[in-house]
Amino acid sequence: MNRHDHCGISTAPVIVATKFKIPLIILGETPWDISGQFSPDDMVTFTYRSRHDNSLRGYEWYDFINDKNEPLSEKDMAWAKYPTDTEILYSGVTGVYAGNYFKWSGKHNAELSIKKYDWQPSKTPFERTYRNYSNVDNRYSNGVSDLLKFVKFGYGRSSDHVSKDIRNKDMKRDDGIKLVKKHDHVVSSDLKHWLEYVELKETDFWKTADKFRDPRVWRIKNKQWYKDNIFGEECAYGDVYLNKSEQENFNLSNKI
Repeated sequence: MNRHDHCGISTAPVIVATKFKIPLIILGETPWDISGQFSPDDMVTFTYRSRHDNSLRGYEWYDFINDKNEPLSEKDMAWAKYPTDTEILYSGVTGVYAGNYFKWSGKHNAELSIKKYDWQPSKTPFERTYRNYSNVDNRYSNGVSDLLKFVKFGYGRSSDHVSKDIRNKDMKRDDGIKLVKKHDHVVSSDLKHWLEYVELKETDFWKTADKFRDPRVWRIKNKQWYKDNIFGEECAYGDVYLNKSEQENFNLSNKI
């Protein structure tokens, strides 16, 4: 449900710059700020492959058309069509990230914005992280979208934020672990809103989500999902919605 964000932010500037032959795009944080694909010292080019592999994880606009359940056309997805490498080279478009030149800290940026411009963080606490100033423009970023990351890989938004704050010496590790224990696993209330919007039953959501769990992280015991945690405990995190055959295949993958 957040794919349009990642696609749009990496596509729209390059479409406009290529069309009007604007040679330089200046952006803020590097897109690999927390994902670890590159170092902030790397000057990654704006090629089709870099965006396709890293920002879009291998899915393109044409994967969303010709679906009988979602009648989207090529015209509907025009905003997501990235220029070719030839078009980019011909127009001379390149870009730099402020994060390549200045230490990029969401905490520092938020504090500076509050002090200088009276910017306001969220007045309502988030359920899946302690930060109230990150991703305030989308209810799902800190919620059900990030919940799917926890389902797949066993860690969530709070782990991301804690890791950055510890690296930047804004938080002690022990305090960070307590926050991870409190927030990472929470099934946020915005899930209900999203399910209503897409007209999906919660049981069907979990039946699909369970198929993406990483067997290197998760295991099935007593009809529950279990995993080890950084705070040193094995914990259960909800019912298993896989059918018998899917559970057998999962357990087989878990042993490999």
